Amino acid sequence: MLDSDVIRSHLKELNSYYSDSTSSPALVLMVAKLAVLELSGWTEECLHNIARTTVSTNGSNARALELVEATIQRIHGVNYRQHVQRLFSVAFGANRLAAIESKLKKVA
Repeated sequence: MLDSDVIRSHLKELNSYYSDSTSSPALVLMVAKLAVLELSGWTEECLHNIARTTVSTNGSNARALELVEATIQRIHGVNYRQHVQRLFSVAFGANRLAAIESKLKKVA
């Protein structure tokens, strides 16, 4: 998993720029957008690492890891149905993912 202290540090620093009352409105908007990009990129990398770790710790073969890596390489920006669901289907297996989603729907 990626170090959460790093993203917290980045977001804290960006927040100080955002909160600076002397900043121009344009700068405040750019800093807010940068914070969203930082957090989104970190989240995407965490999702990729979850998939990689799942495949490598379950004793899967090299082909399974290749499939996960190929799926990751095609992801640019994250949309659950289009990217994350496909990635986790490869990593966890379609049947296991369906069971997990079913449980999540019951909780929500």
